[in-house]
Amino acid sequence: MKKLYQKLFKKNRVNQLNVFIEEARNEPNKQEKINMLSHLIDNYPSHYEGYFERGLIYLDLEDNEATIDDFTKAISLFSDNEELYFYRALAFSNLNYTKQAIEDYTTIIHLSPHNPLPFFNRGTLYESLEDYTSALADYNNAIEIDETYLDAYYNMASIYFQLGNTNKGITCCEKIIEQDPAYVDAYFLLGRIHNSLTDYDKSLKYYYLYLDILGSDWKAYHNIGNIYDELHDYTKAIDAYTMAIDHGGNSSTYLNRSFAYVKVENYNEALQDLNFLLNREPNHAWGYFHRASLYHDLNQCDIAMKDINKAISLDPTEPEFYNLRGCILLSLKNYEEAIKEAKYALSLDPDLETPYSTLAEINAELQETDLLFKYLEKALQLGHSTKTCLETPYFKPYFEHDQFKSLMETYTI
Repeated sequence: MKKLYQKLFKKNRVNQLNVFIEEARNEPNKQEKINMLSHLIDNYPSHYEGYFERGLIYLDLEDNEATIDDFTKAISLFSDNEELYFYRALAFSNLNYTKQAIEDYTTIIHLSPHNPLPFFNRGTLYESLEDYTSALADYNNAIEIDETYLDAYYNMASIYFQLGNTNKGITCCEKIIEQDPAYVDAYFLLGRIHNSLTDYDKSLKYYYLYLDILGSDWKAYHNIGNIYDELHDYTKAIDAYTMAIDHGGNSSTYLNRSFAYVKVENYNEALQDLNFLLNREPNHAWGYFHRASLYHDLNQCDIAMKDINKAISLDPTEPEFYNLRGCILLSLKNYEEAIKEAKYALSLDPDLETPYSTLAEINAELQETDLLFKYLEKALQLGHSTKTCLETPYFKPYFEHDQFKSLMETYTI
């Protein structure tokens, strides 16, 4: 084959260049393509086409460094060809060389200012850098060139949602749906936006419209379950989480369904979900935490202690784990160790309200009234609910105490 190449190059070099490039394009074997184009480059080192074609193959093979080398050489031979910058920018992006990719897209914009694609691609890179002002400007430029550029509207909507500008996010999504009612991601994003506004009816509406178009999606069912949980409709929440699990739900889906089962006092099903989760992910620290919490609620403190110890061994930096161990020790009437655990939790996070509540419960048991109210007030200041206080058996003997009543009155919303 090498001799054949040399023969082809001996006459009519310009025409043969084009013929040979076409032959290389039609060659099904990628390595053979590279060999052919490498030989072409050896014979035509001042023509960019060989570098261009070989660079495309390297890009397809995900050899981004080789892609960059070839397109850089091609650009040195033909610096006004926007396509060369475009493919090099893609390779830069693949390697997370974001600054270099932005520079290439900027060059393309100078060469072809009426093309929306480089604005859009540069916008995605600015967005990845959290430079939302530049990203929004680029998406807007893409839309000004092509008002049907729906992906630009969608990315703008996502940024506005992240920035808390929900009205603009909604407007962008509505513009998308107006032009393409089958653009499913716009419905999903509208579901998220309205959920963030606690407009649950609209959120559910858009999630169900999303499902009507797509057919099924575990994330939508998962989010629907979360909404019904917020609405305290735990039966519907369980149904939605079950649909999510049937369509590939993740660990959070099993956790959330277990919480909903606890709310309806279906403890066996809750335990089954947690057991399944931990069988599938044996290093899921929060799974052990929640199962320990459930066993504690069921007065199975020995099993609860094993689970919370496992959770701590997997993540010794999480303060909530130590606080739960303190609660279990309180149930076992090991007050000294319970206090140590709650205080250690506070050493990890001084603004966590649960350890203050635990310390208040311990001191209620010990009838240390001053410390009880000191810790209880701190817990209430940090967000502990008065409703929970009134449901806590440790505080029941103090319900008629003037200081307890004053705290409940002060912090009841």
